[in-house]
Amino acid sequence: MARFGARICAAAVIGLGTLAGNASASLIAFDDASDPVYNDAGGWESGDNGGTGWGGGWTFRNGANVVQTNPTGSFFGRFVNDSRGNNSPAGAAGDTNSDGDINSPSTGKAWGMYANTSNEIYAIRPFNGALAVGQILRFAFDNGNVDASQVLGVRLLNDASNIASRQLELRFVGGDTNYTVIANPNVTTTLPFSREGITAEFQLTSATNYSLKITRLQTGTVQTVTGATVSGLPINGIAFRNLATGTGGTNDGFFNFIAIPEPTSIGMLGAGAVILLRRRRAV
Repeated sequence: MARFGARICAAAVIGLGTLAGNASASLIAFDDASDPVYNDAGGWESGDNGGTGWGGGWTFRNGANVVQTNPTGSFFGRFVNDSRGNNSPAGAAGDTNSDGDINSPSTGKAWGMYANTSNEIYAIRPFNGALAVGQILRFAFDNGNVDASQVLGVRLLNDASNIASRQLELRFVGGDTNYTVIANPNVTTTLPFSREGITAEFQLTSATNYSLKITRLQTGTVQTVTGATVSGLPINGIAFRNLATGTGGTNDGFFNFIAIPEPTSIGMLGAGAVILLRRRRAV
């Protein structure tokens, strides 16, 4: 009996090591707008490497994939501020459920981007390795008004230096009724426009298939979308996108809370191994 228990325990420990090795092959990472690196005079800047676990700092690119160093001008730029600024009315009065939209609780701020007159800006963060099957990627974005046919959303990239390497995009397009997903196939969700924020949990269910859980914060409504990624390539970065959403604070886009948490299976298997060890000692 003791030998049988020892074999099971050994198998559990080996499995734990295998899962941990698989997880470290991609990454465990987190960042949000409350990190001190974003709260200096420069705000959200090129090269800022807040949080932990990433493959490098932020880069900004335009729609032609040309790197933009700390873009700030009349036509597009980046900043850190209250995500309730695109509400109607702006601020707390437009936050119908009083949840702070997608602000970091400790600072009351999120990453923001603006773009107008046909300009486009991406804020890109590389992963420290490709997203592994079973891992979850979390993020939040908050659109205000979006000019007709223009876009605010989040794009997942195969190549963090190439905005055209899109494997999936969750977005709102001006003039549409609901949020949409660009993948294979494209999906129009049942979630309608909101200026109070969307959160998402993306998970690769195989090398080419995904599950995307989307929550509309204003109402708490949840929808899960499944399908295949655009071309089945590994996912190595995340990009926040603003394609000419329009002028003025009510058209600003906000983003926050990017995270790849530790796979829960590791914790569960680890707990199982501890239980087996205790049972072995008791025999």
